[in-house]
Amino acid sequence: MAGAVVGLVIKGDRIEKQLRGKLESIGFGFFVPTFFIRSPLKFDLAGTFTRTGILQGLSRNMTGWFGTDLLLVAMVMLAGVSVTSSLLANIPVVAAMLLLVKGYLVAAELVPELALGPAFTDWPASTLPVFVAMMFSGTLGGNATLIGASANVVGAGICASHGKPVTFVTFARYGVPLTICQDRKSVV
Repeated sequence: MAGAVVGLVIKGDRIEKQLRGKLESIGFGFFVPTFFIRSPLKFDLAGTFTRTGILQGLSRNMTGWFGTDLLLVAMVMLAGVSVTSSLLANIPVVAAMLLLVKGYLVAAELVPELALGPAFTDWPASTLPVFVAMMFSGTLGGNATLIGASANVVGAGICASHGKPVTFVTFARYGVPLTICQDRKSVV
């Protein structure tokens, strides 16, 4: 994914010229996987991280880094998930981060180990800002880049069909500052 982003930044105008007449098929090609192919894969990211132990290790490390300072954890989640969901689909990112946060809260002994299961609902009120920060940043992060959200791709397709193509860099020039402002406001 990082290679694709670098390629868009460096060769975006050239790629745009080659694809100018094909934007409708690009939009279609974006949405078919979104609704059909990616659906069973959405939680593969979280599953892969869980099976490899990456999330468990990060959860333990977070306890060492942040202790039980949930406000700091919420701010780190806000920034980290926002950046990640600007470049990757936000649903698998938030699914993986949900497992990470649950693991952290268990490792920090703020909730019992039962919290790792899907049926746990007895979350302490002090933990809710961490989950809210994750939800905000998963949603707002998609505003930063052209590939961050489905609506961005549709909007770029409409612009291109009217003779005003939007490049990755042009979109990011407006989207990144907007996302930073939105993330700052969500802290309040």
